[in-house]
Amino acid sequence: MKTSTKFTIHLNDEEMYFLRDLVRIGMKSKYYQEYSNEESGDIEYDDIKMEQILAARKFVQLIPVSDMDALFDKKLFEGVTV
Repeated sequence: MKTSTKFTIHLNDEEMYFLRDLVRIGMKSKYYQEYSNEESGDIEYDDIKMEQILAARKFVQLIPVSDMDALFDKKLFEGVTV
């Protein structure tokens, strides 16, 4: 994953799975849905927003969701109402 910060984070597989699932849960939230679908009319703001949405999607795809993970999605997202 490219980043413009001066930091590099090294994660093992379990940490990556955990963070991926946290991002996936966040992407199911009401906040994320509204944020990703809102239209502000400000081109600069919309460009930044689209870059952030793309970054979240790319992060989730670093470790693709397996068929087994997909089976547990209902349980993973249970109670997500944010």
